[in-house]
Amino acid sequence: MALKQVPSLPHLNIVGSVVTGTHGSGYNNQTIASYVRAISFVDANGNVKKISKEADGKNFDKFLHSFGTLGVVYEMTMEITDEFWMQKCIYEDVKWDGLVSD
Repeated sequence: MALKQVPSLPHLNIVGSVVTGTHGSGYNNQTIASYVRAISFVDANGNVKKISKEADGKNFDKFLHSFGTLGVVYEMTMEITDEFWMQKCIYEDVKWDGLVSD
């Protein structure tokens, strides 16, 4: 199984991408937060809490881009898809002339 979308850079993580609303590219490739179904966290008072799309409905989306204000997120339930294969190519020291054709 796989996530439908992941950050393209290796030093980024899923929770960070969700709470900041980043790493998506349009209607067909929405932000990673659009695939979250539940969040478990410890709030500022030390209470363990869980919110979910199923239980909280439309209010759930209000919590996704929290920038850490929910508390310490220790678990996220994500919508997944079948495994797929991808390849990343990095080209270094490419000359401008090689990119532009007449």
